[in-house]
Amino acid sequence: MQLQKACSEPAWKNLQDLDVFVPRSDTEFLLVDMHESEDSAIYLYNTSSQQDVDIIGTVENKGHTIIIRWEAGHFLKCFGPCRIGEVSAIDTGST
Repeated sequence: MQLQKACSEPAWKNLQDLDVFVPRSDTEFLLVDMHESEDSAIYLYNTSSQQDVDIIGTVENKGHTIIIRWEAGHFLKCFGPCRIGEVSAIDTGST
């Protein structure tokens, strides 16, 4: 996955069971750390329809960090503790 822009370091957040999270408007990617997760899942929802659009679970992703290209108009909900990193594009001040 290429963004063709410089990116920030991840801003990590530790979310708890049933926490709802809406990333900042400048978020390009979310990192989902599944290394330590036990019986956790993250559901991605469409904001306007409230329908789930994707599920990230520990069974198939245990031991990995999952990269999600973030789209405006979505939010996520954690089932079990979740560690999420937000990555945004940064202006490098190119000349």
